[in-house]
Amino acid sequence: MALSDRIGLSVPSYPTAAIQANLDKVKALSPVHEGVTSAQKHLSDAIFQAQSEIWEGATVHYTMLKRLAKTDGDVANTLAPVAEFFAHKAPAIVKAEDAKRGHRKGAKESTDSEATTAATTGTTSAQAPAAPTAPAPAPAVAPNGAAHS
Repeated sequence: MALSDRIGLSVPSYPTAAIQANLDKVKALSPVHEGVTSAQKHLSDAIFQAQSEIWEGATVHYTMLKRLAKTDGDVANTLAPVAEFFAHKAPAIVKAEDAKRGHRKGAKESTDSEATTAATTGTTSAQAPAAPTAPAPAPAVAPNGAAHS
């Protein structure tokens, strides 16, 4: 910009004064942005730490309440909705777990449709027997490493 001003180069749609003003703004705001970014990181870390501690405490309480529920019907009734919540898995998670273990929920349906096709056309397809299912997965682990059931 200094060279443009020194030799008299003028671009009306991009005056050097406007370019210099924006450069000054960037220089002034950059340290503020760095401070805000750092504060946001510290805030996110503090929230995550608190959430982890909440999860850890809630898991300990839930585990102990489950044990008490075996002998106390009031605790069992009150804990039932919580147990149902922990037992529920989102469909996307179930699908991912099935894919990871190699399960194919559609295998039965495709076998049925193949049998129908074979019956109507008089043909059969050679098909290997179904593989045994995988063992149950290990209990889920909270972000802090504590298992829950």
